Amino acid sequence: MLAFSNEELCSPLDSVEIDEEARRKSFCKDPYKVICQDNPYLSNDFEMKHENKIEQMSYDYFYYVNKELLQRHGIDGLHEGNIHRIKELLKGCFPTRAEEEGICEKSIFQNSFTDDLYSFQEVQKEEFTKTIKKRIKEEYLYYYSQTMDYYGDKINSSFDSIKDLFHDAIKEEIQNLSLSDSKRSKILKNYKNILNKTEIIFSISDKELKKAANKMEESVLYNVLLDDCGEKFHLQNGAALYEREKKYIVICPRNFIELLKSPFESTFEINSSLLHIVAHELAHHVFPKHEKDNFIPREKIYKYALCLGGVYPRGESIAKRPHDYMEEAYCDYFANKVIERVISNKNLRTKDKIDLLQLTMRGLCFVGESKKHPRGRFRIKEMLYRHPKVFNSLKCYKENQNKIIESCHLEGRDILNLGF
Repeated sequence: MLAFSNEELCSPLDSVEIDEEARRKSFCKDPYKVICQDNPYLSNDFEMKHENKIEQMSYDYFYYVNKELLQRHGIDGLHEGNIHRIKELLKGCFPTRAEEEGICEKSIFQNSFTDDLYSFQEVQKEEFTKTIKKRIKEEYLYYYSQTMDYYGDKINSSFDSIKDLFHDAIKEEIQNLSLSDSKRSKILKNYKNILNKTEIIFSISDKELKKAANKMEESVLYNVLLDDCGEKFHLQNGAALYEREKKYIVICPRNFIELLKSPFESTFEINSSLLHIVAHELAHHVFPKHEKDNFIPREKIYKYALCLGGVYPRGESIAKRPHDYMEEAYCDYFANKVIERVISNKNLRTKDKIDLLQLTMRGLCFVGESKKHPRGRFRIKEMLYRHPKVFNSLKCYKENQNKIIESCHLEGRDILNLGF
């Protein structure tokens, strides 16, 4: 079970007096507004801008190893705003001034490899400035990886906990499906084997990449992290990779980096932040893509997608093309099943449940529709909200006494607010 002990349930947000009942009502009336518009974890005050801080560490290091030279030319510090000054210095690079000012000598900058600058044309000097920026980027990636390594044990522990929750959610769901005992047993055995072979990767550091089965897979993971997470790791993405030896989920650091070294750092916040995206990516590994044996039958998943498009508010593309959205709907379904297991913890107060949802679902805020993914609004306001234990744990039946609220699942649909 995820580590939500009593002492970890009180985040710094507790310092603000909160009307729990008013907050509960607000969520039940408009879950998207509470998660995406009234979310303190999405506010400018909360954003730590860790990428900028790590980038400045990179500039500082480059300045430190070239301090004597740069100070001689009136540069007392290096940052994004004055990197152009190096280019300006190079413009004045002539043989007659070489010994006097020392800016044109070969390999003048530490950790930079360049030819004698005497013969450089303007375009070549531009390229040299780009080389310096590349060096700084390399330092940036190094410092970013160091930060991730420092918190690696905490993130890996959270992954293991979520994987256990995911297994329990899958097991419970399979037991409730109309399948033979033999079929259930085979599916469970297959899914357990897949989960045991799945690793989380969240950094390009040597320590993390050692999880790869071989050098080829290590190279693939390195490139996927840089491609999917952005050159400054500023994108909040996740991915599931199917390699020959192992299976991986790649979680971009942007999903949790601002929680590190911040007033909000606690096991509760880190676990909550990773809950939905990790479970969603794990579900990709147990989706029946090509293999049909020992997986939940595709026809049940297709009927679930049909239900989402037909029963929930119309106007979404999933209603027109349910087959295209099957896999992502399935992955959200099990991610929400994992959230259900945590949110029904009796030790969680109402505010803690909403804090958890704000943390774990904030990556879907303001996300548009794609060819495979429903809109973020639909995924929060309909798919998450209508999961039975989310709906009932926050007593949303109180706000829905005059209308029927239905919930889709792999075996059909149920009425949520009946009998209260």
